[in-house]
Amino acid sequence: MTTLIVRKIDPEAPGSYRERRRHREITKRLNVARKGDDVAEIIGAMEDAEDYLIGRLSTDDGTSVEAALDLISAKDFDNLLHNAGGEAAVPPANASDSPSPSVDTSSTSPIG
Repeated sequence: MTTLIVRKIDPEAPGSYRERRRHREITKRLNVARKGDDVAEIIGAMEDAEDYLIGRLSTDDGTSVEAALDLISAKDFDNLLHNAGGEAAVPPANASDSPSPSVDTSSTSPIG
């Protein structure tokens, strides 16, 4: 089973202030868009969130990130996005017989 690994923002690293700000802007835009009824805004916010997150993801077995993203749930995606900011989150229940990739809530282990 493929594991998606998210690279969290290291608050001690140079440039982390802007990274964290970008993460919060994307998260805010996505949350605001979901509360509205403008489909174009929702899709645009989702695309921005995915573009941002793809650059912070890797897999444990060489599967492309895009292929692994095709198999995860919306809840797993939300957890990945949240965890990219370095905040703790409760991972979704792990279904060992699921064909979906697992998701790592830590910077070194799978989320999900």
